[in-house]
Amino acid sequence: MNKTVAELGGRWMTRKADALSELEHKVLQSAIDRKPVARNVNDSIANCKDINALAERMTQVTDTGATGRASAR
Repeated sequence: MNKTVAELGGRWMTRKADALSELEHKVLQSAIDRKPVARNVNDSIANCKDINALAERMTQVTDTGATGRASAR
């Protein structure tokens, strides 16, 4: 049985689809499509040749958090 963003929004987030943010809508659509929403951290580390670049990447990931927006420092 196929689900819709509206159905999942109401069930999982107890909100109507029009009250969801763009990011929430994308996450629910990814769940419906069964697509991953996170990056593989091991791949990011493997592609990083410099410890400073690795630290910078980790800072970017932790600063954006679940909202996908950078936090104010």
